[in-house]
Amino acid sequence: MFETYFFAPVIFCPFLLLMFVNIVTMIQNSKIRKIGFIPTWFTAGYLLFTASGILLWLLSKDMAIALGNFGIALAFDPFDQKMKWNDRPLYQKALLIAHVTVLFAGLIYMTFLKK
Repeated sequence: MFETYFFAPVIFCPFLLLMFVNIVTMIQNSKIRKIGFIPTWFTAGYLLFTASGILLWLLSKDMAIALGNFGIALAFDPFDQKMKWNDRPLYQKALLIAHVTVLFAGLIYMTFLKK
């Protein structure tokens, strides 16, 4: 079943990249920059790997590969990397902690509970 949906992320990711470039252009031309969210290539990597992990899980039901992509997304910090953890706003901490929690919950489910 995985072979059937293998190319879905390959088709989906360029679409996300184009959408990201359009969002960056809109943000650079607007006042949204004042809230502190400035998209970078790390943001694109985070979004692409997160989306491909979710897409792989939904389409192929292969949790190992989906969790792998979902976990790799954490290597791309989508926020300002120069800012220390203690100085980050609460919503950034909450998003990253929720991402790690979902990842560990999936790993525990895949390792111990799935037959």
